[in-house]
Amino acid sequence: MSFAWPGNKFHVSALPVLEQAGIRFARRGGEPEVPYAVGGGVAYEPGLDHPLLIPTTGDARPDWSLENLKRAVEKARDGKICVLQFHGVPDGEHPWVNTPRERFEEYMAWLHREGFKVIALRDLARYVKGKPTPADPLAIMERRQLAAPSAAASTPTK
Repeated sequence: MSFAWPGNKFHVSALPVLEQAGIRFARRGGEPEVPYAVGGGVAYEPGLDHPLLIPTTGDARPDWSLENLKRAVEKARDGKICVLQFHGVPDGEHPWVNTPRERFEEYMAWLHREGFKVIALRDLARYVKGKPTPADPLAIMERRQLAAPSAAASTPTK
């Protein structure tokens, strides 16, 4: 089974609850590595990212384009996995996360033409088999934040 953290927000104290419920994979948003307002995030790194805190690589919103999709899938290399997030196709109740049907079809057609394999989150098991679950689920997020150019620029000097 898989799970999507509501509103892309998560808390590590809930991980045992998800595990107890039989959830094997859970998608979060791009935060804390990438602010929600920016959209998107980093690629999932099996063995480094906790399987119940899988980051969203691309968050398709109304202003998204094929170029945004291409930038997201470019991150799927060296064993990393691009996780795309689509809310409604379309989603009239939540227009800030709506993906117009025509755009969704354009994205899927491009992925098909380019030979990408698209799977559901629940089907990740065969691709990440044997990867360890990190002891500290937040460690990779903290490491990414420290490595980000904006983090270095905003770190006060002594």
